[in-house]
Amino acid sequence: MEQRTPRKKREDEHFDLIGFAPDLDPTTPGACSVMANVLPISSKGWRAAPSLDRYTSRFSTPTAATAFSQVFFSAGGNVLLRAQSQIISTNQFITAGTATGTLALLTAYPSSFVDFGQYILAANPGHPVAARSTDVVSMHTFVPQAGAPQSMFLTVASRFVVAFDNTDGWACCARDDHSSWTANPATLAAFGRLPGRSDDLNRCAATIGDDIILFKGVSAYLGRFVPNNVEVWVFELLRNVNINASHYTATEYGAGVVVLADDGLYYFDGASLTNLMDERMSRWFARYFVSPSYSNRVIVDEVRDLIWVKAYIYDLDNDPSAGGYSTYVFVCDPRTKRWGRWNGEAIINIEAGKHQYPKHWAGHGYTRTGLRSVWAIPYGTTAVTTIPREIAGAATAAAAAQIVTHDFGHAFIDSELTQANLKFITAPTGATVTAAPMQRNTLDGSLSTAAAVARASNGGFDVRQNARWHRLKFDITGEFEIGGLAVDLKPTGLR
Repeated sequence: MEQRTPRKKREDEHFDLIGFAPDLDPTTPGACSVMANVLPISSKGWRAAPSLDRYTSRFSTPTAATAFSQVFFSAGGNVLLRAQSQIISTNQFITAGTATGTLALLTAYPSSFVDFGQYILAANPGHPVAARSTDVVSMHTFVPQAGAPQSMFLTVASRFVVAFDNTDGWACCARDDHSSWTANPATLAAFGRLPGRSDDLNRCAATIGDDIILFKGVSAYLGRFVPNNVEVWVFELLRNVNINASHYTATEYGAGVVVLADDGLYYFDGASLTNLMDERMSRWFARYFVSPSYSNRVIVDEVRDLIWVKAYIYDLDNDPSAGGYSTYVFVCDPRTKRWGRWNGEAIINIEAGKHQYPKHWAGHGYTRTGLRSVWAIPYGTTAVTTIPREIAGAATAAAAAQIVTHDFGHAFIDSELTQANLKFITAPTGATVTAAPMQRNTLDGSLSTAAAVARASNGGFDVRQNARWHRLKFDITGEFEIGGLAVDLKPTGLR
């Protein structure tokens, strides 16, 4: 039988975009050096990231003492704002300064909120676990629960509220009764410790089925309610889970849990652990990620079926103290392990929200409709830029996106780039769709950028330049979906 030589891929055929891949060789096809405000979609390729809808008119002007740092969306439709040392309710108009109770909050720690029946419970190492009803009459008051511990975070599983402190302790309330915390075999309220290595302190936890997975330093435990057992909750060390989890980042996803560690984003299905970053991005992440920060977050976007990660990243390779760090918001498609970066705004926090506007904002001037599943607290735009003055929702309207490709060319041959083509599956809805050619003579040289050109009627971009190495910078506004990139590149001779 005749042997056929595989057909060589033509230079003008479309190739896939890998997305945000900072640790790849710059000549790797599809490895984009910039993937700003572009989200992965597994079935097609990539789509525009959402912009932020703002809700400033519902707030009085915050001060440094009442600056927003968290938002919690109750299953009952109530919305709470953590404002430094206060918890503020969004009942009708949102007014900073209307504290819910007199809880002594430690501002160095975030608060942890959970729904439990008709109550919202709050935890912070500065006060005992507190509760408030979701009904309108008492919605402004958090009441510390008698006998409850001071806790760092809460989980709800098997009809218990389980609290974890900032060392190695845990406690559960009576079954079906969040107000009863005094240890009692009759009510099943209990407490315990999980001492391990000196650095194995409670980091984060999440519900997995009827159980709880607790991440402690480099250890992890599976907690299970065992009826007729004196310990009530039995925690078993998971010897196959050895990751250094970041604080407050364990989140339910599907039938399992996702958690951010110092070398990647992991998915645990109850049996095995999978890193959702490929090896190259995981290496880059491990070098730059600020794991001890209490401000890192992992949010499941139920609308888009994506995972959003807010992470503190070092700015410099060798001396982080000289340059500090920046907030990055990454977006992961867990099915393909492709990553994008949402960097349209500097934010201090992201949270999981509801698909529609919370009910207390209905009828207050917000007429835009659509699905939202991620909410953000951006930095303020006034003179006091360190104070977040608003919260915002990820809308369906797209932000301005930018894609900068890999370097294509040859080390010994000059080439002419005549045309480029983005495979638009859904045409851009915005006014700007341009491509700017970039070039340099060596891969370690500086890039020069020529004038941007608009998309032609045949769908291509007529970018004409001669160089040794080429890049393309695409700027796109509005909604779009793309599946790949093609370039028309012809050698022009040796030099």
